[in-house]
Amino acid sequence: ILFGVLLMFLATFILFRYEDKSLLINFLVILLEPGGWFLFWEGLGLIVFKTKERFPDLEFYEKMSKVEILFLSY
Repeated sequence: ILFGVLLMFLATFILFRYEDKSLLINFLVILLEPGGWFLFWEGLGLIVFKTKERFPDLEFYEKMSKVEILFLSY
């Protein structure tokens, strides 16, 4: 998420700092803006959905940590 925000900030900085609109500046902005949005939303999706995938494991491990295990001899 942070890297996506940094890319979007860099694109905005380039737009305001270099107003001469050269081909290279336009290319950088066109490249950085969608890249920033993609990284932002993909990072957010990973945070939201990966934590939901791990929650059942954490719930199981929490239950197992409270179990009293008793070994009996034959």
